[in-house]
Amino acid sequence: MHIISISNLPIHQIQYLTAASGGIGVVERYLPVLLGEVDYLPNNLKAITITSDLQGIDPKNQQLLGYLVIEELEKLADIGKIPSLKNTGMILAGDFYAEVNRRSGVVGDIRDIWHAFSQQFCWVAGVAGNHDSLGNTQEEIQVFKQNRSIYYLDGEIRINGELNLAGISGIIGKKTNLSDVLRKNLLKQFGN
Repeated sequence: MHIISISNLPIHQIQYLTAASGGIGVVERYLPVLLGEVDYLPNNLKAITITSDLQGIDPKNQQLLGYLVIEELEKLADIGKIPSLKNTGMILAGDFYAEVNRRSGVVGDIRDIWHAFSQQFCWVAGVAGNHDSLGNTQEEIQVFKQNRSIYYLDGEIRINGELNLAGISGIIGKKTNLSDVLRKNLLKQFGN
């Protein structure tokens, strides 16, 4: 599977709230939904969705941004802008926990958000970010990893049909525009 292109213009934007830089105040942001094109999708998939750093809050109901992303992607699928979520794999690349009034040092349990994604998509694979926990004990993490439609990655390779999935959880990144870095790295690694 090679990425051919990733759009520069979003097909949709999702409004959310997040803590301002420096932790003083709350700011409104917009999460872009970008389309990419690949030469081949394995396992009879119609699409793979990739997201990370959903460190925000839905302004309407004060839930984690990940729940709003699921709702918005369902709407886009319903109107035919993206394929059905049931025929789509989801890659979660970490940092899904947020508190609207604090930015640094915040860590929270994100198992429920992973389960919410796994109920809508045919499978979910990914890593936990440095703001995410998957329970308080190794036993809780092991129970979480036993879900058949979830491929939690932390230093191992998991096989999903024709896909080999690998990742390392808890990595702290540099302060850069992650969507630009992600786009460049994906094109460099998988593009032509």
